[in-house]
Amino acid sequence: MYQRTQQVDYYYVTQVPLAAKRLNEVALSSSRFIRNEYVRNKFLNEVKKYSQYYLDMHKGSDYIDLKQEALSALNAETENLIRQENLLKYNFYKQYATIEIRKKLDFSDYILKGIGIIVGGTQISTGIAIMSAGDTTGVGAVVGNIAGAGLIVHGIGNIQENLGAIIENDADFKGYLRYGYEYATEFLGYSKKTGSLVYGGVDLALSGYGLFRNTLKPEAWRLFHHINQDYVRSYQLMQGYALGFEIMADGITIKSAYDIYNNPDYNKK
Repeated sequence: MYQRTQQVDYYYVTQVPLAAKRLNEVALSSSRFIRNEYVRNKFLNEVKKYSQYYLDMHKGSDYIDLKQEALSALNAETENLIRQENLLKYNFYKQYATIEIRKKLDFSDYILKGIGIIVGGTQISTGIAIMSAGDTTGVGAVVGNIAGAGLIVHGIGNIQENLGAIIENDADFKGYLRYGYEYATEFLGYSKKTGSLVYGGVDLALSGYGLFRNTLKPEAWRLFHHINQDYVRSYQLMQGYALGFEIMADGITIKSAYDIYNNPDYNKK
């Protein structure tokens, strides 16, 4: 009886640690399908905690039933991960076996991309004007400089994205800035779609700031400090066609965000 118990105990002493090691190895292998680094590390840590829990159960008990439970749980989780990995692997290879269908530009797309390039140039010039105005101090100056820098960055991003779409003849071409927003939201555990929507939202917010910021009237002069009557909303100084163009550009941005929001396949791009 003693020899039988000793043999059984030796079996679990060797098999439980091996099962825990195998589980962590399978988890590491299957984690390659998790693109988000934060989620990937969280997954691996959860598996490590899971295996350590049953290792501690095995080491801290002399009951064969508990050792058997630990071994069964580790093996079951390993088999479950292997099944999921095989499914992902099948879909992964299936994805690469399909033919990529790229939406090419039509006439209206060329018009929209051209407008996007012009809008980008306008954003850059507006951003430079805001940062070099120097007609505000304190918090207003800080906000103005941040908004101005944001307009310049988004302007460059819009030019790069729309010009790239024309050069590559790809209506779904993404610029580096949009990719940056998508990568940042994925890193935080959200989707690429969320990142692209945030990109559009920031673009609209910066455009709104450019339209509604206080600007000195052309005829304003000061003796000591400018007073409130010396300022006017920026859009009030714009000519009709310029204001209409800005509103149209914002409408295109909203329409683009709407299309992205309603595209169920966007995260696959």
